[in-house]
Amino acid sequence: PAFQQVQAEAAEANNPNHLESKIKFAMCQIYGLGTSKDIIQGVDKLFDIYLDGKAFSTVAHKLLSSSSIKQICSGEELRALFEYYNDRLVLNEARTQTIIGILYGHGIGVPNETPALESQTQQSAKQLAVAWYSMAAIQNYAPAQAFIGFHYQTSSGVPNGTPELDFQNQQLAVAWYRVAAEKNYLPAQAVTKNGQITGA
Repeated sequence: PAFQQVQAEAAEANNPNHLESKIKFAMCQIYGLGTSKDIIQGVDKLFDIYLDGKAFSTVAHKLLSSSSIKQICSGEELRALFEYYNDRLVLNEARTQTIIGILYGHGIGVPNETPALESQTQQSAKQLAVAWYSMAAIQNYAPAQAFIGFHYQTSSGVPNGTPELDFQNQQLAVAWYRVAAEKNYLPAQAVTKNGQITGA
C-alpha cells in the first residue's frame, strides 16, 4: 500500500507530494523495491526533476552524481544507461543532448570509461560535455545554458590557464547564467541573484 501511494502521488502533477514521491518512486525502480527493477526509467525520472531546476532538484542532482550513481549501478548498468540516451539522440532534442553532456561530464557509463581517468582524459570528457550542452543551449534549453555557465565559471572543458582567458571565462559564465535566468530557470537565477560569480 505504501508503494502504491507513492506511485499514485508521483503520477499526479498537482499533488503537493508529487516531486518527493517521484524521487521515492524513482529510487524504488532503481532498487527494485515494490516494483520490478528498472534503473533506466528510475534514473530518467531523476533527470526530469534535476533538469526542472525546481523543488528537490538538488536531491535529484546528488542522487545522480557520479559517486552516488556508481555505487548504485554496476558498470554494465551504467553503460546500458548511456546507450539508452545515446540511442535516443535525435536531431535537435535538447533534453537528451543535455543528459548525454551530464553523463560525459561525470564519466557515467561513457565509452572507454576507466576507473581513474587521467587528467587529460577528464578534460576531454568535460569538453565533450560542453559540446553536448552547446547543442542544447542553441535551442534555448535553459538547463544546458546554465551548465555551460558553470563550465565557464569553473574553467572546466573550456580554454583556460591565463589571466585573460580566466577573466573571459567569468564574463561568459555570467552571460550564460543570465540567459538561463531570463527563462526563469531557478538555479541560474539563484547564481546571478546571489552574485556567486564575478560580475554577476
